[in-house]
Amino acid sequence: MKKVAKSVKGKSERHNIIEIIGMSFKNWWQNLIIIPPFVFNILASGVGVLLLFLLFSLVFVAAFGPVAMETLKEIAILSATSDMTGAEPAPETINTLLTLLSEPSIVFFLITTVIVAVIALGLVKAFFYTGAIAMSSEIFGGNKTSLRTMTTAGKRFLWRYWAVEVVMALAAIAWLFVFSLPLIFSQNIVWLLLPILGAMPLVFVYVLFALSGYYVVLENLGVWKAFGRSFEVVKKNYWATIGLGLLFILMNSFVGVIPWVGGLINLLVVLPCQTIAFVIFAIERLSR
Repeated sequence: MKKVAKSVKGKSERHNIIEIIGMSFKNWWQNLIIIPPFVFNILASGVGVLLLFLLFSLVFVAAFGPVAMETLKEIAILSATSDMTGAEPAPETINTLLTLLSEPSIVFFLITTVIVAVIALGLVKAFFYTGAIAMSSEIFGGNKTSLRTMTTAGKRFLWRYWAVEVVMALAAIAWLFVFSLPLIFSQNIVWLLLPILGAMPLVFVYVLFALSGYYVVLENLGVWKAFGRSFEVVKKNYWATIGLGLLFILMNSFVGVIPWVGGLINLLVVLPCQTIAFVIFAIERLSR
């Protein structure tokens, strides 16, 4: 895939964020082929969750034998009691279940399950989102795009995009952990305010690197260079970046509350338009 600098020659005009949103919806309407990556992501994630659940259930039963069966029995009792009577489950049932689940080996297994699931779903998302970014770049460049672009970009940028997301997630967790230390050690509820307050500057720092995943694809950059490029571009366009992000957050929120179809509209319209808009934004701000 060509670097973005080559694909947008002659596009020197710089649009404001309202114009960019308008362009994104126009490009979406003229290129509905941009929708499938987001649909495929949902479908693949759902299938992945189901397969992982079946796999780890089998491993759980095979590895823990009687303990596993007892745990599943208690879960079934807990569910049946709640569904049939509508009353709270008996305390002894809950205590038995908690005792079984607190076994060190089971705790380790459950943590491993969660980690594997998060990694797998993150890779699925990375594949389809890098594909959508590449397709959006072609659309903005005035070229026709196809699902072949999605698969090519997904294979090429999958691991780097995923690594960007992992680094940002771990950095956020580390940041919040540091702010949570007084609460952990003192166990005083007053210190609960500290991690909440700590999350506020985290959002503003996060924005500086919000375009990193885009530049992995648009400029074929490595993880750390993509972080550097995002910082370089966003610091010159900080409030515009925040404004564009907030407008799409508001759109997602308002559309999401529409009964029955809100989630579907977000998936088929808002998310593709958001990707196109940020691609346009990242390209235009880079070219100046």
